[in-house]
Amino acid sequence: MSSHENVLAGLKILTECALPYADVGRNSDKPARVEGGGRVDIRNGEAVLIETELSPLRYIYERRVPAIVMAYQSGSLTREQVVDQMLETIGTAVAANRRLNIKGEDRCEWLDLEAPDLDDAESTGAETVGGATFHFVVTYVATTPLN
Repeated sequence: MSSHENVLAGLKILTECALPYADVGRNSDKPARVEGGGRVDIRNGEAVLIETELSPLRYIYERRVPAIVMAYQSGSLTREQVVDQMLETIGTAVAANRRLNIKGEDRCEWLDLEAPDLDDAESTGAETVGGATFHFVVTYVATTPLN
């Protein structure tokens, strides 16, 4: 598995572990409906080469990975509060795992987050879904540009 794909798969696993009741997808089409536990869709984002080291040859990339969070209101919580709790939980998971360590393997050099853009997501024929978009910011190393 390439370094790029390894990082993206790791972000999905981290999010699934942080939000076990949410539907977590990757590059998914917009869902017809959002389940009760909410939904997170992780997109590929864009890798930017930030440095090349020559000995040994290493390419250091930074990738901003968009993630879209969606949820309905739940019990006594508004949809905004549910989305906020989901974001806080993801933030706590990232703060505890800055190297994106999955099963004993560090998948990146550093993992951080950008502040979310909060906005209601569209829904068809149902109540409005609360939503937010934020970016994981991942710094990682590859041995070739295609690895």
